[in-house]
Amino acid sequence: MFSTNAVLVTFDGMEARIGSITADDERFMPWRTVDGQDFAHRGTPELETLLRGVFTRENLLALIRDFIVFGDKAKGHSRSSRAD
Repeated sequence: MFSTNAVLVTFDGMEARIGSITADDERFMPWRTVDGQDFAHRGTPELETLLRGVFTRENLLALIRDFIVFGDKAKGHSRSSRAD
């Protein structure tokens, strides 16, 4: 059911983190920028920064295209989502 998830977001009312379905708790990280240039100041709502920084059409598609590797257990190798 969850094998097609590209990213997971956790939020506890204070902190927001992003990670992958196979990541341990330690690998879920905060997202610190909306535009890739300026970093959010401490005290800025983390969920808003994460949502605005990751889930624009361009950013989400770039994340999926450039940073996700899909494994193929049946054939014993992994392949990048990026076409060569």
